[in-house]
Amino acid sequence: MLAVYSSYVERGDAPTEQLEGAVETDDGQAIGSVTVRTEWVEAYNRGEISEGELRDRVLGTVES
Repeated sequence: MLAVYSSYVERGDAPTEQLEGAVETDDGQAIGSVTVRTEWVEAYNRGEISEGELRDRVLGTVES
């Protein structure tokens, strides 16, 4: 998910200020949600934050 959204942001095609995603079990049962802020991905694309830091920020948004 992060790699795909990063590509959209890099091309200037980010669909929104953030990307909302569902966290599901292997059988498709929704168990939570996650948010990816476009500004975080822009900072990652510019080399200002690492992939690990981006991942940590996203994981910090997990709600169940």
